[in-house]
Amino acid sequence: MKIQKIQAFPLAYPEPHYKGIERYITLARVESDDGLVGWGECISQFREATLATQIIIDQGFAPMLTGEDALDVERHWHKMLDHIWWYGPEGIAALNTAASLHMLASSPHADCTDFKPHESPMQHELVSDPWVQENGYVAIRDVPGLGVTVCEDVVEKYVFG
Repeated sequence: MKIQKIQAFPLAYPEPHYKGIERYITLARVESDDGLVGWGECISQFREATLATQIIIDQGFAPMLTGEDALDVERHWHKMLDHIWWYGPEGIAALNTAASLHMLASSPHADCTDFKPHESPMQHELVSDPWVQENGYVAIRDVPGLGVTVCEDVVEKYVFG
């Protein structure tokens, strides 16, 4: 299975956790040659950084990773980190929550994560099946990938640039 296409989507939305001030993130969509799709997220904070992140993905990561083995994730992570070292490797939405939950489930010594249950476009609109906290717990789904389905029409709703 090879990486066929990588796309960046710069998004802006009103952040309900902080007085409705506009917040910026960049989503990355990765598609394999057999049609599987994966999503990644960067909390890029402000407009200019979000557009710069889009350029790094579109002009840096996409050409570097297209045609590579889609399952060699750790090697790709190191290639991307080496590529952006001088920009800075630092980057909460539904995708972050999903990744954090899966990481916690695989670690015998971890038992908590940051979870924002309040309504937010990136926590509740971005995926068709948002995470729900019940009695202080969030159940991890037994499905392929991160356990969420990205609503591509919502990506288009918030894209800018």
